[in-house]
Amino acid sequence: MMEVVVDSAAPRSERETFITEMSQLVVKVVESAGVPLSVTGIKKHLTVSIKEPDLIEIVEQAVAQQKLFPVGKFNNKETYWVRPLEEFAKDLICQKLEKEPLTAYVLRSKVEKRLSSYTPKDIDQLLIELVKSGRLNELPLYPNARTNLFSTQPPQAINYLHAPVQKIVKKLIAVGLSRADIVAGMKQLATELEESDAPAMPPTKAHVPAPESEAKESSIAQPETSSGSELTETIMSRLDQIDANPGAMIDLGPLRALNEFQHTTREEFDAALWELVKTSQLNVHEHRSVGLLNEQKRAALLRNAQGQYFHAVSRRTR
Repeated sequence: MMEVVVDSAAPRSERETFITEMSQLVVKVVESAGVPLSVTGIKKHLTVSIKEPDLIEIVEQAVAQQKLFPVGKFNNKETYWVRPLEEFAKDLICQKLEKEPLTAYVLRSKVEKRLSSYTPKDIDQLLIELVKSGRLNELPLYPNARTNLFSTQPPQAINYLHAPVQKIVKKLIAVGLSRADIVAGMKQLATELEESDAPAMPPTKAHVPAPESEAKESSIAQPETSSGSELTETIMSRLDQIDANPGAMIDLGPLRALNEFQHTTREEFDAALWELVKTSQLNVHEHRSVGLLNEQKRAALLRNAQGQYFHAVSRRTR
């Protein structure tokens, strides 16, 4: 390997030209590697030999020109990438979630070593931003799950069906049914499902009014509440007092905490909200990062039959 030496005695213009040319080479090396590299890593990838002090100067030149960016230490060595730290962090998160859906906790454990300068809260904030921008999806809760998963892909039916169906299959085998009979039954069920008029799960939206059917099918009992009931009228009145601006988004937490609703059960309050949505008086606004909330905060949200959570309401403008 040919050794290239930065001649400190060379004229300033020649030295600067050489440093610039070498910095361009270093940037190409880092980009070709596909991962951030330390100075030592860059040296290993070079096809020419450069003394480390000279290479450090070359890397510093590339950083000063914003062609390379420090993206945190890895194995106690500062590493460099061709994009800023935040962009690198978001790309890394998306790469991990391309492989499989993960909870926020598991994801943090997979990226925390590489993102050593980020706290868990920082990573959670990146997740929220990625969901809002559409690069990630927060999936509806899996059956019997308590924490949402994040993925680069929309919800996949097989992921929700696999575990429950496997349990049913085991029970059917235990009582004497053959696998052939079970498969035949599943095929028949699939045919019936294709021919039925049952609507598919709607795509996740940031702003979703709940249709009438959702209020009836919710796992939480939702008693019938007329649009002119005292409770719905009180809710609308208090919304006006909190913010008289039409269309203003009002968080459900402070609304639930008002004295007027302290003797109202959660089921009654939620049913009244869905009644106001059904009668086109309110919109509900979805919380896009439920997986980052603890159980107490999640319990304060409004939930529909599809497993979507809503954190705020706003009055519909005519």
